[in-house]
Amino acid sequence: MKLKRNSIKAPLSLLLVAALMISFSFSSLADSAPVAATEESISESISFLQAPTGSLTAKGPVEINGIRAKTGATVLNGSIVQAFTGGHATIELGALGRVDIEPHTTITLNMIGQSLEVSLNQCGSVTLTVPPGVASLVRVIHVRDVGLWSERREIDVDVTRGQANVKYEVPTQEKIVLAGQHKEFTHATEVTATGDAIYRVRCHEDHYPVALLLPLGALLIPVLNDEEPPPFLSTLQP
Repeated sequence: MKLKRNSIKAPLSLLLVAALMISFSFSSLADSAPVAATEESISESISFLQAPTGSLTAKGPVEINGIRAKTGATVLNGSIVQAFTGGHATIELGALGRVDIEPHTTITLNMIGQSLEVSLNQCGSVTLTVPPGVASLVRVIHVRDVGLWSERREIDVDVTRGQANVKYEVPTQEKIVLAGQHKEFTHATEVTATGDAIYRVRCHEDHYPVALLLPLGALLIPVLNDEEPPPFLSTLQP
């Protein structure tokens, strides 16, 4: 009998050890699930805090999302930045470069990874300074002459450094503008550049509607007809 009890004790001990190990494993898994969820939440919060932002330098009247902004304001991803008459805005974007907008210009700014996209809602003039490794795009949404009533679709692309690719006309055509060149395009829709480039996209400001010229023409008529009047002939008889 003594031998039988000893032979039973050994398997029971093994079963007890196995049960304890299984129980410990399940409890460890249960504890690790909330930890993993917590780590994921922290990671998402850190990613949100590290989302690209810009710093504004404003001269004159400038708004961000419809609110008057001053130098030092933070420009978030997706912000609408507008420079009014006499207003200039510079947005420093750190590793993504810099965006400068001139008066009568409205843009929407999007920063995604190593790419920079500017939607030109009102043109205006915008200049992008892009460091190496960053892809950039200026999307022409609306073009109009500054301070006038008419609308044109002519864009001037001026490249200071690197090169830019312009999509224009219907059906779409493409042309590369090199450093030191500036070219005019009708119905331009997109201007792109990748890395180490400085380029300006500008609407023409030297076009005046005929309606505005008519009053000037009327004022010139007396000047053009400024001749000596014919001599007056008396009707009195000698």
